[in-house]
Amino acid sequence: AFFSRVGELGAMTEAASAAPELPLDPVVDVALPDPAEAEVKSGVADGITLQRDSEFDPGSWGVMAHFKGFAARVDFSDAATQQAELACAKFVQEQGVETIIWDGDDLEPGSFTTTILKLVELCKVKLVAFLREEDVARFKKSWVTSNLPISVF
Repeated sequence: AFFSRVGELGAMTEAASAAPELPLDPVVDVALPDPAEAEVKSGVADGITLQRDSEFDPGSWGVMAHFKGFAARVDFSDAATQQAELACAKFVQEQGVETIIWDGDDLEPGSFTTTILKLVELCKVKLVAFLREEDVARFKKSWVTSNLPISVF
């Protein structure tokens, strides 16, 4: 099954305040890797597998959710933002999401991509990013030090 969940932070915050508490610590400290330490080489970077988009088989990824968010200026120390992240994790768990898909935004502090790291830790999801070929080097430099298995199409 494939579904897309796109909403504004306000709607997520409202849902979070109405949702029962998850048995998760609301503050999961995820250390972001330092992109300056990333070594980008030709070929496949550690954990990052490059494939043609024509090779993407939706049936092999289980239940998928597409994530889209703000690439900058998200205040993860804000209580409402933390509750929204918990609501997001709860949604992923309740829907049985096995794979998170996103548009290949960089892993940056203050970006929704920080939440992707938390979802991997809390919900044990697989990761798929869709990119244009000219964005692959940028993506690798940003994500390679996360040491996560990511399939890029």
